[in-house]
Amino acid sequence: MVFRTKPLLMIYRYIYLFLFVCLPVILLISEILPEILLISESNSVQDIICLFVIAIFCVGLPIFEIILVHKNFWEKFFARLIVKDDCICWKCPFRKTIIIPIEQCNYIGVQLEESHNGLPYPNIYFAVRPYPSEYIGKINKVPCREGFVKFWYTEKLSNYICQKLSGDKTGGLLYYRIQSRKKR
Repeated sequence: MVFRTKPLLMIYRYIYLFLFVCLPVILLISEILPEILLISESNSVQDIICLFVIAIFCVGLPIFEIILVHKNFWEKFFARLIVKDDCICWKCPFRKTIIIPIEQCNYIGVQLEESHNGLPYPNIYFAVRPYPSEYIGKINKVPCREGFVKFWYTEKLSNYICQKLSGDKTGGLLYYRIQSRKKR
């Protein structure tokens, strides 16, 4: 079964793509293309090369910023989790696909994300090794890597995981579900 990000984030990702990818390309085309098309004697080869360097910089910088600098946003907006009978697969564009076989996935739990507004944002994690204690409450600082995958917590994902996997692997997930129901 395939799980994607929360519906509100799906809307934000299209806004994000427009602001950081489409808008710079539109501005670039509207400003530089007329200059290139109106080549006259006053435009030298150096001017054209300069325009192309500016064009590459204007398009490349936002894309570089999205993929590398804002990688938490990128992963939250575009990652998807695929839960199969034999493995858990995390996919995100421009990131390495991570596959954890169910037999090796020994730790499944929930950690809260450190946020600036003070609200807790839970994430489900799937790990081969125990969750690092120095990152308790800071799951957003732990990158998805070989043997560790994190994804937004949703009731749908939680229910599906609890039905598919044995209770000894999903103990942390069950504990979080019970605690969150008590708080309501």
